Amino acid sequence: MISVMAYIPTIIVGIIMGVACSILHKKKGYSPVSGFFWGFLFSALGLIVILLEKPKAEHDKEKGLSVVQWILIFVGIGTLLIILFFVLWSLSYK
Repeated sequence: MISVMAYIPTIIVGIIMGVACSILHKKKGYSPVSGFFWGFLFSALGLIVILLEKPKAEHDKEKGLSVVQWILIFVGIGTLLIILFFVLWSLSYK
């Protein structure tokens, strides 16, 4: 059984990344709360997404989705399809 102490470093890194992403997200004109969750839940990947994101004022001038948003959509759909594949595959062996 894994103790709670094993998760402490992960939580500390998540909080540090969350605060860093929150500050960067706020400087770009977005919600600091969503920036914190990007950093806390996705760590370095969240930081990369926030660094690649355009400032809100620049984004509001454009119509349509940004490149980062399209990448996130494709990654999300791909992840869901992979999960669905493995769930259906595991159900077929029962």
